Order: sequence, then structure tokens, then C-alpha cells
Amino acid sequence: MVDISQYPYFSYDQVIDQLCEPITQHADIRLFIFCRKYPNQERFMMSTHKSLGVDYYSLEFYRYGLFNKNPQTYESGFHMWDHLACDPNKIYEHIRREHSLAHGLTVVQQHGDYCDFFMVATSPNNSQINNFYLNRKEVFTQFMGDFYETLAPTLQELAHHKVAVPYRTDGDENFRITLSPRQQDCALLMAQGFTSKEIAKTLHLSYRTVEEYINILKERFEAKNRTHLLGMLQKNL
Repeated sequence: MVDISQYPYFSYDQVIDQLCEPITQHADIRLFIFCRKYPNQERFMMSTHKSLGVDYYSLEFYRYGLFNKNPQTYESGFHMWDHLACDPNKIYEHIRREHSLAHGLTVVQQHGDYCDFFMVATSPNNSQINNFYLNRKEVFTQFMGDFYETLAPTLQELAHHKVAVPYRTDGDENFRITLSPRQQDCALLMAQGFTSKEIAKTLHLSYRTVEEYINILKERFEAKNRTHLLGMLQKNL
């Protein structure tokens, strides 16, 4: 598990808010994330939504995120979350349910030695923002130019605080690969009859994290409830 809660990624809210004004004045943008990823699995980021960033890494969504393959495999472009082919690991469902964020946009900027990812999202009831994404791309292009120019010293500073995060591999559609090691541990203990509190104590995790893992397992197995999930785990593990 990668713990980013203590890294200096989230201390630039005021600067980012000012830079985001050209976007937010046209749409109800409630999230902005910037992430620079390197081929050697290192990255740094900044975000206006700390709880989502910490959640993403503590729950190990990076192991199967659609934008978490080796950055050299991506080309520059705009990607609306609502138009992505699938969300097999229910990441976007989790973001909608737990953080009230949806209808996002990821803009990929390929630079060869590294790849930059700009992400924005809005409230779940603001689906009309997709028209803005489609028809006002120049707003984002200008925003990214201003971002690079204004935050050049900040980006240089954050480059000293990179962390190593595993990239998704091509076989991640397989159940045993898409589940992170901690999720597999949780599933195995649950199949053995452990309660959430017992799992938390055994794995040295918080009770809340274990409950989040169980919610992910329910979504992955399309289980109707905890009892249904338990039966499926006992059958498949």
C-alpha cells in the first residue's frame, strides 16, 4: 500500500483555485488533480481534494486504474469519463458514491520522458458538462499553458518528492490480479469467517479501510449483500 497522506501534494489549493477560474466560471468544477508520471514508476501530483487522493492510494486503485499503465503507452488527448469503454473495477462508481464527484475529464499530455495527466470532475447531477468538454477544448488548452508557466517553480520543487507507485499491467482483467494484495488478504480472511474487526486487527488496517475493501469486493463480484459475497468468496477462493 502506498501512503501519500504526509506528502506535500495538497498545499497549493489557493494557487490552483486561481488558475482554475477560467474553467470554473464556465462549469461547476469541484475537483482538479495534476499528476506527472515517469516510466520508472515514479510520480508526483497536486490536488484540491485530499481525501480522494488519499483514498485512491490507500485502497490501491492505482493497481488497475484506466490511466495507470506505463505512461509511455499513452498519447496526448482528451478522455471523458462518461465515454470510457468500461469501469470494470468500479473506481468511478466509488468516486461518485464516496466523494460525490462524477462526469470527469482526463487530459493526457505526453512529453516523452514523462507524461502529465490533468483531471477535473463535477457533481453527479451535472452531466451537461460533457458538452462543455467537447465544445470548449481551447479553454483547457489555455489553462494547461497557464498552469505550466505559473507553476514551473512548484513543479520543480514537487519533483523532489516523487513516490514510486506500481503501474497496471496488461493482465489486470484477471480477478487475482485486479484485486490488490490487501484486497486479496481481506477476501481470504472473510472467506474463512473473520469479521471486519478481526480482519482489521489481523492486517493492521483501520476498520473503515476494511469496510471499503469489502464494498469493493461486493462491487467486483456483483454481490447483493455481505452474505451473498461470503458465499461467492468461499466458492471462488
